[in-house]
Amino acid sequence: MKSLNFKLASVIWVILFLVSFPFFLFGQCGFAPDPNEPNYQYPDCQATRDWKCIRIKFHFLNNTNGQPDDFPPEEQFRSWLAQINNLYFDAKIRFTFDYNCIHYGKEGDIPNDLTTKDKFEDYLGFEGTQNPLDPEDFMDVDENSLNFYKFQTPLDGAPYANPYFVYDNSNIISSFVHELGHSLSLVHTFETKFHFDGTTTFLHEPKNHNKVDGNNVPLCQNTGDRICDTGLDPYLKSYVANCTLKPGCSTYNNYYSNCPDGYNDTSTEWDIPYDNYMSYYYNCHSRFTACQIAKMHEALEGEYQNIYPNYLLDCSQDPYANLNQNCDDITIDQEEEWTDDVVKLCAGKKINILHGASLKLVRTKITTDAANSACPGLSGKWDGIYITGDGLSPSSLQSGGDYLLITDNSVVEYSLNGIQALNGTNGILIDHSNFINNGVVMNVKDKSSTSSTPPYYTAYPDGKIIIKQSTINVENENSNTQITIRGADLDMGQSNITIASGIDKFGTGIKHLNGKLDVNDSKFRNFDVAIDKESDGILGGLILKNNKIYNSQIAVRNNTNKTTALHNYLEGAVQSLSLCYGTWDNNTFTGYLKGLAMNNPSESMNLINNLFDKNKAIFSGSHKNTNVLCNLWDDTNDAIRALFTNPVKELKPNWGNQLQSSGNKWENGNMPRMVIAITQGGPTRNFQPDETQQRFDYVLGVQEARGNENETCTNDYPTALSNPNENESQFVNKEYRDSIWTVNDSLYDYLQNQLLYADSAQSVMIKERMSDTKVKMGQAVLFSLIDTAYITDTTFVTEWESKANPKLVNQLVLLELLYQDNYDGMITYLNNLNPSDTLDILDKDNLLDCLDWVNDFVDENYLLTNLNVEDIKELEEYARLSFGDYTSIIRAFLNLEYGIRISPFEDELEQYVNKFKETNKEEIQEEILIYPNPVQNCLHIESQNRGINFRVKIIDINGVEIVNTEIKDNEQFCLDDVLPPSLYVLKVSDTVGHELIQKKLIIK
Repeated sequence: MKSLNFKLASVIWVILFLVSFPFFLFGQCGFAPDPNEPNYQYPDCQATRDWKCIRIKFHFLNNTNGQPDDFPPEEQFRSWLAQINNLYFDAKIRFTFDYNCIHYGKEGDIPNDLTTKDKFEDYLGFEGTQNPLDPEDFMDVDENSLNFYKFQTPLDGAPYANPYFVYDNSNIISSFVHELGHSLSLVHTFETKFHFDGTTTFLHEPKNHNKVDGNNVPLCQNTGDRICDTGLDPYLKSYVANCTLKPGCSTYNNYYSNCPDGYNDTSTEWDIPYDNYMSYYYNCHSRFTACQIAKMHEALEGEYQNIYPNYLLDCSQDPYANLNQNCDDITIDQEEEWTDDVVKLCAGKKINILHGASLKLVRTKITTDAANSACPGLSGKWDGIYITGDGLSPSSLQSGGDYLLITDNSVVEYSLNGIQALNGTNGILIDHSNFINNGVVMNVKDKSSTSSTPPYYTAYPDGKIIIKQSTINVENENSNTQITIRGADLDMGQSNITIASGIDKFGTGIKHLNGKLDVNDSKFRNFDVAIDKESDGILGGLILKNNKIYNSQIAVRNNTNKTTALHNYLEGAVQSLSLCYGTWDNNTFTGYLKGLAMNNPSESMNLINNLFDKNKAIFSGSHKNTNVLCNLWDDTNDAIRALFTNPVKELKPNWGNQLQSSGNKWENGNMPRMVIAITQGGPTRNFQPDETQQRFDYVLGVQEARGNENETCTNDYPTALSNPNENESQFVNKEYRDSIWTVNDSLYDYLQNQLLYADSAQSVMIKERMSDTKVKMGQAVLFSLIDTAYITDTTFVTEWESKANPKLVNQLVLLELLYQDNYDGMITYLNNLNPSDTLDILDKDNLLDCLDWVNDFVDENYLLTNLNVEDIKELEEYARLSFGDYTSIIRAFLNLEYGIRISPFEDELEQYVNKFKETNKEEIQEEILIYPNPVQNCLHIESQNRGINFRVKIIDINGVEIVNTEIKDNEQFCLDDVLPPSLYVLKVSDTVGHELIQKKLIIK
């Protein structure tokens, strides 16, 4: 232990209480003034005070039992201190980090038993108020600073404050200010209890501040909080127990004058200090009084001289007070290269690359101008790099200009906004470089000019974004989207992007709209959504190859209509939300209760050679061209599940055939189920060999037949650590794709003709061959349109566009018109479309209605990218009217511009549960009350019919029963962290099966 040469003058204990609604935690504390100061001197409230600066050191300790470190970023501590200083400004007191960085006590370095105030006291090394401090080394006490502690697992409900240390885990700034007030000698405004010479005296403060004692001294100077200008606070006082205190900042003083004080005064009006920082009316805090300010200054100047001389510093020498002086933006107006340099920008300043100019970094660091280079985040972040552009397509930009190259171990760190190119760019390259602790990495928008006739590729050739062999490290609790791209290709290879968190998941890694997203050999960690690919059109698409995504809520959210995914390890849910030509080959789908969900791909989809590790595939909509071959399900209850309100309308009539089985199999656990309900198209036939573990439990009448072993299965999916052994190209050459289409197109026509003359047995076989042929033709379309090697070949593009679903062209044109703000153009284009499908007609009409609504905003000079909350909600309603390929444009816009993701899986959950719940049981009326306790992850369930037991079930978004347990009436039911954040259905019944209540349950 390290001995510190000072004594503890006073100890202030703080007790937390829980407000039942709306579940906020505030600090409460009891305070005893210093027993060594019986001759209390009333402060000189009129004296002029000089500024005082106090050195502070923040500590954040991981005191959990083996949980990963979950440290707030430096920026959060900077923000806390800035807010505290703002609230102490009128008091002329400023707290500063000075030379200190944040002390992060890592897991393993901090004892697991540091969970109580007693242990906190023990490890600080004092047993009583007179004992010298002798703290343990791991507490990292700075004897020249006021030490402020926070813990990953809060102590046992008791914030703590004294002149040496402060502990508060509430994250409420006014609570911080309150506790620091205690450290600076202030007591509660409602204080009545004092200890002198071992005795306890109750000193009630009078309502009438003119009331004096026998020595003609105002009683308020030696009673209550011993401050006369704070008013009288009745909070928690027994002598006003029969009076009603009306809550609310504007109504606290509605406290009847006939409610007596401690002197039985029933005529003087109450003056309640509800806005005082030392009261318990936390939502109303806004000030210290002149006498409180005087008391803090006099403590620093007098009674605390044995404590604070080492804490105080000359305010003119505070390094943080002198930051950001005489700082300017940096403007680039020509082609520039910065080599082997360190460029520092003040907080809030930016680099502007003017139209036609460019910047290249070579072994150069751009960082914030920090008071302490060891912890630059405490000094505030500079703004970012802004590429001005011209708002037109990349091809119109000046040759050699409007680009940014970051190369050769360059570093960009501690910016708020990273790279911003919202008016077009000729390209951005991040090569062998690092982005560290930025608010975002980049936000790019290319407003290209696209015609309604081929070619459709003007947004892509020049404005490409490339990230290769680079590292992106993101601060913990950063909920921003790191990379946002609209209308430009993004090629990311051999790069890593990580949020520094081992527990919660935050933000989005990549969000991409209208262009090609190609990610290969890269790693993502700890994101809420790692990759979010929105709509594009005839070109663009999503390519994923050899990637590892760890610890994500959603690994891939995919709304593009062209997807190839090969050899990826995907820990988190994978969602494919719309019409799609796709291949998912040799991937590992893992993560608790995640799996692969596909909605209405309808076009050619290959789901082959994948490992479902404790996971399942979920189908909805049309899967008439979805091939399911050679997949392995490991230790899962359901292999494929399709039971949505909008159920599987069509399934491919065969997975495999009589000569070659599907190759689908399972291992470990019990035989998984194939739960498939279809409304048309007849039963699905799945061909399997007769080995036991290649059989599945088929539910709802799906038929099974046996075939020969499928020798084409590769099953080369990756594990969490290993990479697959594969080097083959994902793309076959142009000539081969042409031949695949030609051969299968002719075969399909031939089979259609043969079907006219076939008997029932022959008809089954012909339909199976037609289905296989259709999938192969669609795969040829997929690999042709996603291969940008031929993108500038107009003839090639036009040829394959004619073979694809026309919705691909529709989506591209509509997206381009949307980002040109050409809503009338969108309406005209839609009115010229004549879809035949009933759902497509409805979906198109819904988009037209939405555009009429949008035009009303345009007429009133509103911007669609700057809606208020009510208008955003109305736009959401249009996006939820239907889930077709036309209204997907609205959902993509909401996602990119407002961060609002809308999924058909979530919207159908409640209807699904209603449809498939049992209806043959007697319905009974029962008043059930459910009180959520989100702080403890619990539900309290109560009924009017006391004494009954409940059966509680929780069903996930895919219809799987997650929780099924029995509890007693009026009992709290806790989830024990078994449910990840999502939407669920909570069903409560009695123990004989009568359903009593059904509610949506949202876990955040």
